[in-house]
Amino acid sequence: MARRAEPDVLAAIAVGGALGTLARYEVGQAMHIAKDTFPWPTFIGNVSGGFVLGAFLTVVLTRYPPAR
Repeated sequence: MARRAEPDVLAAIAVGGALGTLARYEVGQAMHIAKDTFPWPTFIGNVSGGFVLGAFLTVVLTRYPPAR
């Protein structure tokens, strides 16, 4: 039987996706690049977002360690 995702987890994923989309859009507006080149705004947004998510989870899991 497949386990269904909890609504609060789905809400957190949706909020993270929305914030990531807005961040990539804003970086894209700040950086003007030529057509048919590497998508640097998307790359920078994804790398910095991954760093922020990693730092946030490190702080949260250090402060509130998981318990069984």
